[in-house]
Amino acid sequence: MRVTAPQKELAAVAQLVARQLPNNATMPALMGMRLAAEHGRLTVAGFDGATSIRAALEADVDDDGSASVSARLLADVLGTLGKNDVTVEADGREVSVTTAGSSAALPLLDGESWPTLPTAPAGTGTVDGAELAAAYKRVKAAVNPKAAGRFEGMAGVRLMVEGDRLRVTATDSYRISDVWLPFMDLTPEAKGMAVAPDKVLASNLGAFEAGPVRLALPADGNGTVGLVSSAAQVVTGLFAPGTFPHRVDEVTPTDFTGTALFDAGDMVDALRRVSVVCEEGSPIWVRFDREAGSARLRAASLRGTTEATVDCRYDGDQPEFSAAWNGRYLTDGLTPLDGEVRMQVTTAQKPAVIADPEDDAYRYVVIPIRDPKGPQ
Repeated sequence: MRVTAPQKELAAVAQLVARQLPNNATMPALMGMRLAAEHGRLTVAGFDGATSIRAALEADVDDDGSASVSARLLADVLGTLGKNDVTVEADGREVSVTTAGSSAALPLLDGESWPTLPTAPAGTGTVDGAELAAAYKRVKAAVNPKAAGRFEGMAGVRLMVEGDRLRVTATDSYRISDVWLPFMDLTPEAKGMAVAPDKVLASNLGAFEAGPVRLALPADGNGTVGLVSSAAQVVTGLFAPGTFPHRVDEVTPTDFTGTALFDAGDMVDALRRVSVVCEEGSPIWVRFDREAGSARLRAASLRGTTEATVDCRYDGDQPEFSAAWNGRYLTDGLTPLDGEVRMQVTTAQKPAVIADPEDDAYRYVVIPIRDPKGPQ
């Protein structure tokens, strides 16, 4: 095998694959990167035992062939080279990496032990890669990375077909973050749901931002999910669908006793100011006042007391509404929004819903602190 490619593109592909693989593994092949060159194209692949990734780039192929090499080592070597073309050649004993003024020789890994990579299931529909990556960034704050056991699915993100849209959901049981995306080129009567590991999405979605992504979802939530574009393909195992809370819609209120409208940036700034005295888990009280046209925020602890006021239009069954919230949870829900937002409330013990009043593509449900300590 002998292939030449631009350093920037080759290093980016190698880093993408290496990032998915373990630094230590009982099977050395799982730390390896498979290079395959043919027909003017270089494909780089890796598999950690649960998730496979393939990425490809155009290259000058002088000699077809394949080779396996340490993923981390090759990625590190390529990252140190200047921005010139790089030639990678395998001769049966080692892989040589050569560019102007620099060269490296890396030992080959046993190609016979290279695992068979899972294939992507049949496609369900197509989403815009940049929109999918942006949707993940909007919901990821609600992922619980420490979730395990019967609720390990909360360490993932649920992808689900709803009509002609793809719903992206994350929850840690204290808040539920939802984004809906247009889902195009659907197969007839398309159905599908998958709870994909958060770490897989975090590591790989950036590779799909440049264009459309064909998404393959299993009908019953079991098996694998596939993301396929012209540049990359990821196939990963899933959390069992029963480990993701299935009552996320049941806890979302549909009838409200009050609605507050305020600027997202102003509220985030006020939350930041009052949270200075907050200890872990201590509440921030938010009081919406119809007559005053404001939202008053207050926090108190042994460290001190802080207050802030935000312009707010409130309309409800009562002239005022007050509840205690985790300030970080409120901030996480408001940060993806710009301009005026709507916060709908029921009681101080039940969830509130934050959304853009002009756009139904994002919804954030947050549960108040039901037994708050400290003064209102």
